[in-house]
Amino acid sequence: MAIATTSGSSRKTGTRGRNASGMPTRKAAVPAAHEVKELRSEVQRLDEQFTALCAKWRAALPERDVLLAACTAAKQKTVTGRVEQLNLRLKDELLQQQLYFSALQQKLTEAPLWSRSALCQDLFDRMHGYLHLVGSDPDRRKEQLQARFEVGVRLAPELVDNFTREFVPLTSPVLPISRTSTAATTISPPLSGNDTEKDGSTCGTLVSNVFVCKVPANAYIPRIFQTLVDNLKNTSIELERRLGVLLEVKVPTVLFPSDHEVEMGESTYYARVERQDGEMRRAHTNRAWTGKLISDDLAVIVTDFVDEDDDEGTDAARKEAQDVQVGSDGVPLVPPTSKSGLRIDICSIVTIARVKDPETHEPIVLMRRLRVHRYNLPPNSP
Repeated sequence: MAIATTSGSSRKTGTRGRNASGMPTRKAAVPAAHEVKELRSEVQRLDEQFTALCAKWRAALPERDVLLAACTAAKQKTVTGRVEQLNLRLKDELLQQQLYFSALQQKLTEAPLWSRSALCQDLFDRMHGYLHLVGSDPDRRKEQLQARFEVGVRLAPELVDNFTREFVPLTSPVLPISRTSTAATTISPPLSGNDTEKDGSTCGTLVSNVFVCKVPANAYIPRIFQTLVDNLKNTSIELERRLGVLLEVKVPTVLFPSDHEVEMGESTYYARVERQDGEMRRAHTNRAWTGKLISDDLAVIVTDFVDEDDDEGTDAARKEAQDVQVGSDGVPLVPPTSKSGLRIDICSIVTIARVKDPETHEPIVLMRRLRVHRYNLPPNSP
């Protein structure tokens, strides 16, 4: 009998805090009425403390004006103390973020970007082919650019579909998709810089981006297209106004003395774009782009760059000769400044198309962009 009682007692002790299935029981929730009662008790206690403090202040400072001044000073001191504590905490958070960002920047400079990214290289190879504008004849130069862009516009929809197909289902009307990747590449002459290899090629960097955005189905594609075209025409103005970036846009030829892009055909423009500020000062590219509204349901904008322009060399030599001041002995008074060899070339395809949503099968408007930047600097360059 004693043994049975003992074992039963042991079982009760061992199962304390557990239900019949052996699982631990949850702590009973505090009833709302009990919680309200505790809060009222806390309010009453704080009110009593406040009344006692007021009585203490009135006893110490019987004059009303002195009491009001003391209360105001105490309140200001409390507010100042809280502000100082908040400032200290924010400064500490800022310091931690700066240290983290500095460490991240350092690690980025050491990142192993030398391995090729298939996406970067494939995108670049599919979007750009070597382009050399030969001679100074305007008609021939226009024909070269128009021939290149005719092919680019024709292939753009299929190319965009291939590289954005996996991202379209992930895109929502309020959340576009953007994917960026980086890789090293090899740049063949004549873009090679000082750090050349035996075969004349140099190491460069590719930075690619794939962007997909869903636009409301009732959007008017011709209006979107015209807005994008206007934005491209005013790139230098918009960058300076919004980001403070200074760009010089001019035509790299003496045949078109203009400070703006020259029209090289129907909706086809060409200009030399050069950075005028910051660490990237004098970085340049020969940018060409075209836009075509194929139908009310499809528009295409293609941006590419010219690798070599015969007219650019002729114009640069003439300008350099004009700028050099020569003394009476025929010796230049001021040596000509060397131009930066840094190039930031960009190729891009933008399509605005009305398509069927792959999930809902409802008509939607997709704005998709493929973009690759090519720098003639290695990935570990500062």
